Amino acid sequence: MTRSQLSRRLPVWGFIATKLTKVVTLLKTVSVFKAAASAASMLVSVLAYGFTLGIGFSIGLVTMMFIHEMGHVIALRRHGLPASAPIFIPFLGAMIFTPPIPRRDVEASVAIAGPVLGSIGAIACLGLWAITGQTSDLLLVISFTAILFNLFNLLPVGVMDGGRITQAVGGGFNWIGLLGLYGLILYARSPNLMLIGVLVLDGITMPLWLKPTLGWLLWLAMTTLFLAGYGVGWIIDSIDVALGAYLAGLFTWADTRRRRYGLEQPTDTRPLPPGWVRLGWLAAYVVLVVLLCSTVVLQTAWLPRGSY
Repeated sequence: MTRSQLSRRLPVWGFIATKLTKVVTLLKTVSVFKAAASAASMLVSVLAYGFTLGIGFSIGLVTMMFIHEMGHVIALRRHGLPASAPIFIPFLGAMIFTPPIPRRDVEASVAIAGPVLGSIGAIACLGLWAITGQTSDLLLVISFTAILFNLFNLLPVGVMDGGRITQAVGGGFNWIGLLGLYGLILYARSPNLMLIGVLVLDGITMPLWLKPTLGWLLWLAMTTLFLAGYGVGWIIDSIDVALGAYLAGLFTWADTRRRRYGLEQPTDTRPLPPGWVRLGWLAAYVVLVVLLCSTVVLQTAWLPRGSY
């Protein structure tokens, strides 16, 4: 599997999943259904990924996603907050349902728990590869993919884990994360990633004219590249185009309504934690990102030719 393929297929669907939470909210209220839905969706995802990526890689990938999501679940329960079982959606990723979190530092601790536990799982997978005498590169590729997935989640923008961590530090990180995401889109040369560029605009406070403008420009660029043959398949590309148009249209409708009725944009009014707490979260975030980047560089040197 190539790095380009990973960047096209994994991150974009992982973050589209965040927009589908309302689809199963009612079903999730039934306690008996929770475990069954999580197990069934996990099995379906394994089979779906296995059809295109191979069953061994599929099992490893879904397991890494499960470990990541369980990090969020454990953190929520530590803070006495209700947490749903993870739900997996084939080619869309995994998600949990979180209640409103009243404190910024609590939200940061819940957010960072996913990448931390997910990275521990990925490194354990790497250790297993080393212990087994490196007889199979499958464990190495699974570990590498999981590290990339957790690192991508740490982009400090919007509802991504990185954005939910850095909101406890202060403003400005959304713009840094947005620029980083758009730079990654250009580097990966994958128009499908442009959909994430539209998704993360939701929840970022900016001038009323800017959000719809960015949304439609990204949608237009993505659609043009799909028509030119740079997509990953007409079914997936069509879904991306439809969802991108829906989101850009939603931004246009919402901001037009705000201008017409003089409504204020939604902002995070929760107070920032004390300065030393903010500094601690910034240090934790930077250390985690540096460690994961270093691991990626190390693993890249070990990967077999053509696997990334």
